[in-house]
Amino acid sequence: RVRAVRKRDGNREVVFDQIEEQRIEPGETLDVTLHASDADGDLITFFAQVPGTLDIIPGSSFEDQFDGTAKFEWTPRVEDSGTHVLRVVAYDDGGGEQMRDLRIIVGPAGEERFCGGACTNPDAVGVDDLL
Repeated sequence: RVRAVRKRDGNREVVFDQIEEQRIEPGETLDVTLHASDADGDLITFFAQVPGTLDIIPGSSFEDQFDGTAKFEWTPRVEDSGTHVLRVVAYDDGGGEQMRDLRIIVGPAGEERFCGGACTNPDAVGVDDLL
């Protein structure tokens, strides 16, 4: 979707709250509420996508609440193990924008990846897959 907004003279930028890294295990539901504000009182809208693609994380949902918040929800599967990034942009009606990345690690705490090479590449077999 295309959105063009002319930058208004004197517009103050969107203030987009920091987004904490999220860690979740497969089968659990991740529910994140994102917040942004605007000192000018402009309407804030959100857009999200995985960097380098035109979509969000497969199986997830992203919903702009049209009140300065947006909700992201995802229940990853075992094959989703690893690190995922969702790029989120908050726009105001005065032409301002602020971007943040939501980094999500799927797997047990303390492990970046827990199911070996077969999780992302069924033809790859790692040492952990053989044990």
